[in-house]
Amino acid sequence: SDEWGELSRFVEQERPYLDPNLSLEKLARRSGIGAKTLSGLINQRHGVHFFDYINRFRVDHAKSLLATTDMPVTEIVFESGFNSKSSFNTAFRKHAGMTPSAFRRDHREK
Repeated sequence: SDEWGELSRFVEQERPYLDPNLSLEKLARRSGIGAKTLSGLINQRHGVHFFDYINRFRVDHAKSLLATTDMPVTEIVFESGFNSKSSFNTAFRKHAGMTPSAFRRDHREK
């Protein structure tokens, strides 16, 4: 089945991860893919849970803002769909292997 392709397209086009209140159920409703199927897809494809999958997109979004804007990190937290600075910092370190400020220092377009 191409539910995976469907999910990937939906996530790329609609960017549901920018919604800080996104849940598995909400993503299922919005994408038209059943919650059980959705959870299974994410686990099989990525070997991760829903929030890890979503946070990877959020961190990528944050990375691009850190590299291309002067937006304060406190704003980037919410612009990227995170609820709190601490969850942002934890997810960022996990997925990027460094702190947001170190990332900005290394990647800021001169």
